[in-house]
Amino acid sequence: MMAMGSNNLSTGTEDKPQSTTQLSQFSKTDSSGKTKKAPSKIEEEENDVILQKLGVISATDNNGTRSKGSRSGISYGSGRSRGRRSQWADESGDEYGHNHKGRRLDRIRRGHEAQRCCCCTTRTCVFLTFALLISFALALYFLVPRTPYFAFESVTPNGPPVITKDRIREPFAIQILIDSKSNYVPIRIDAIEMTVWLQYNRTKIADNDDMASSFVIQPRVDQVISIPMILNYRSYRMDISTDKVLQELVEACTYVDLDSLDEGVMVPGINLIVGGRLHIWGLSWIWKPTFSFDADNVPCPVNSRDRPAGISPGGDPGNPSTSSIVRPVPVPSATAMMTSIV
Repeated sequence: MMAMGSNNLSTGTEDKPQSTTQLSQFSKTDSSGKTKKAPSKIEEEENDVILQKLGVISATDNNGTRSKGSRSGISYGSGRSRGRRSQWADESGDEYGHNHKGRRLDRIRRGHEAQRCCCCTTRTCVFLTFALLISFALALYFLVPRTPYFAFESVTPNGPPVITKDRIREPFAIQILIDSKSNYVPIRIDAIEMTVWLQYNRTKIADNDDMASSFVIQPRVDQVISIPMILNYRSYRMDISTDKVLQELVEACTYVDLDSLDEGVMVPGINLIVGGRLHIWGLSWIWKPTFSFDADNVPCPVNSRDRPAGISPGGDPGNPSTSSIVRPVPVPSATAMMTSIV
């Protein structure tokens, strides 16, 4: 019995610290010294859920089990685990920061590369492009030639007319007034193709084929050019008396002594259409501007008031002009202005 008593005594001695430990874990003492009952497991779990929602403690630890946290949010993990987690967090943070910074620098670099154009920024490139376009437009405005205006001035004979029963032929020069005030640079004409027609039936009566006709049109002035031509018409009718063109030309080109005419008497003239095509130096392969104008009551060159002395039937034919003559004039004095220009 003594043994049993000692055993019970020892057992009681051993159980007492256990109950004390349990009491310290599951009971609390308030400020008055009274012991309060520790919360049950269900209450503790509810409190943990509330703390988890508030973010004070975490739901699981590294092993996937619930971690008991204090009310201050400090978990009961070991110092080594906390140090390792802190080290991993620091390394992860450094790596994330480095990667984030690198990605940001890459985006900035790509943005700058996208904004660069030919070793300059986009704004500078756009400015230079507009400046070049404006300069090019100004250069075209001043350098590209414009087709001048043409008008009839006069005709002069270069020799006596040759008239037969079915043909009339006479060398002459036609003076044309050119208004080139719209041009800013001289226009070099390599050749000009001139043709003259009768107005009423469009019959060709003169041209300047195979004759020199190069000249320079001066800018910002009015000028008169003289172009050598040939009046040449032949009738192919059996009864030439029915050819009105030949009859009109013979009547107009019959020599008249102008000095013997009474004052106010006019020499019969011809209504003509004068047209031409310009061969501009450097541009004739892509652009050949044409022009035409009407000239009314034009005298035959042999009866022109501006004919040189010695031109008469059978007289000295004189010296035909072999090139164009440019004569600046201050005021236009054309008798017929141009009606169409292409």
